[in-house]
Amino acid sequence: MQHRLFGFTALWLILILLTLSCGSGTKQLYDGPDRIGYVISDDFETNELYGWECYPYAQDIGYDPDTACMSEPTHNGSGFALARIVKPNDVLDLSQGFTKQIDLWTTQSTRLKCAVYFVSDRKPEKVEIMLGLFDGRLFTHIIDAPDANSWVEIDLPASEFTIDGNPLGPGEHVQVVAVKGYYPQVSHLISYTILMDDFSINGDRNRCFVGVNPSSIWFGKFGI
Repeated sequence: MQHRLFGFTALWLILILLTLSCGSGTKQLYDGPDRIGYVISDDFETNELYGWECYPYAQDIGYDPDTACMSEPTHNGSGFALARIVKPNDVLDLSQGFTKQIDLWTTQSTRLKCAVYFVSDRKPEKVEIMLGLFDGRLFTHIIDAPDANSWVEIDLPASEFTIDGNPLGPGEHVQVVAVKGYYPQVSHLISYTILMDDFSINGDRNRCFVGVNPSSIWFGKFGI
């Protein structure tokens, strides 16, 4: 009788161990989706905004004629660059820039590249390049007193973006990117234009099936 009880207990222990093992394997399998290297790049050569909006947002986000593509100036003689035109209401501070929703994981080799141009009667005090994560954290890199009326080329590794002194590392899930110029004082008599061209950021995205016929469309803004 004792031998039978021991055998029955041993059988249950084996079944429990197998169940735990299977559960552990399932969790590891679905702990994170497979990812593949990806580059988000916008050169605005088709005269489209590619999902970019003004930053800070326009008062009427459904109608913003002051954010558009312009054929002059452009970076390296390209066809178009993204532009945001602002006519100040007074001589106080002014912020202008662009933002876009994305869906990308950072890697050891993640870099953000773009070129910005300020049509202005003075240098901006600073330009901020920001990467916002899905968990709400905002990592920022600041360039002080960038040149006006010439293209400023930007090439930054992920580690150059910080929050409270902590750098952005690999494996972080980025939801939004923004570029913003800031003037502490402006003239109310002229308009100020910021332009951006040749934007790119590399990292990882979810691996997915790609249809051939009919062909798939990748909505990078929504990660699908």
